[in-house]
Amino acid sequence: IKLVHEPFSHSIIDDFIIDENNSYLHQLAIELNNIKFNKKDNDLYKFKQSDDLTNITLPAIEKIKQFLYINFKDWLIKATGIQLIDKIDMTCSIYRHTDYLLCHDDDIHGDVEGRRIAFIYYLVPLTWSHQDGGTLDLFDIDENQQPIRIAQSLIPKHNRLTFFEVSDKSYHQVAEVLNEMDTRLSINGWFHGPVHKRPLPYVEIPLKTQKPSEFQQNDLDRIKTCIESMYLDVAIQYDIQSNFQDNSETKLEQFLKKDYYQSLVNDLKRETINWTLRGPYNKRHYEIADISTLPSSINELIQLFGSEPMFTIVASLTGLTSESNENNDDDSEEDRPTSSTSYEPTTKKQKTS
Repeated sequence: IKLVHEPFSHSIIDDFIIDENNSYLHQLAIELNNIKFNKKDNDLYKFKQSDDLTNITLPAIEKIKQFLYINFKDWLIKATGIQLIDKIDMTCSIYRHTDYLLCHDDDIHGDVEGRRIAFIYYLVPLTWSHQDGGTLDLFDIDENQQPIRIAQSLIPKHNRLTFFEVSDKSYHQVAEVLNEMDTRLSINGWFHGPVHKRPLPYVEIPLKTQKPSEFQQNDLDRIKTCIESMYLDVAIQYDIQSNFQDNSETKLEQFLKKDYYQSLVNDLKRETINWTLRGPYNKRHYEIADISTLPSSINELIQLFGSEPMFTIVASLTGLTSESNENNDDDSEEDRPTSSTSYEPTTKKQKTS
């Protein structure tokens, strides 16, 4: 057992389960690979996750559940001094090539009895190494309790269990999986207990916002040239809006016309563009381009996305309105987009796939 206190308290237990001929772990992996998984995919993460294992009673899964629920929980209380209750969240995750989970702290603010100890039990191939990716990266924090750099990268290892105390500084991520063949299989979750009072969250300086630019005819013409016509269709906008309202997110494939998109990609590869890294690792962490060094095609797209017609299209696709449109809200009783929010209406309603 290895106990480390930096960048925050965490522990690593190798050979967590004694299984001399590997028969139990082999059966456990088979059962886990055959349960139902849900795809988790947005700009913050991409992997597959099972439902909570509570209701799954397959023999090998049931055995490790009972061990974690009772024996291991009691040992954790003695080893850490952290009071835990009977509530435990436990799921199975599969990360394949290019899957990842960006920086976060696992802390749900406001819970009286919330997540106290996070754990990950790995069932990766015996040959898994740093070159395969999928490391558990732990972050240092700055004076504002924001993650600023990776302090440690813990490599997944077969039959290894890692756990750490959940706190306002327990920032971590799953690095992108680089192995193109094998999967990063794990059982993971949280032990719950009474939560200590947390410091007030860091308050950021508000981001600068801008109102949409005034309507110009060339903006409308440019939209028709750049955006795939299906997304300007009233019926399709309505279907997308319905999906967005049900799921609070949506994905618009091939949003820009293919040739136009490819020309933008080529322009963004120019070495004359100056890029600067922005933001902490847990929020808006990316490189931003110096606008003065951008090709004219990219600047035109930025202006287009800030135009009144573009704001109207976004409102039609989401049902959300910008401040400039709130006083002119003229939705029907079904909140259905009309031709006033679409630029190439058709008479026949089409369904998106």
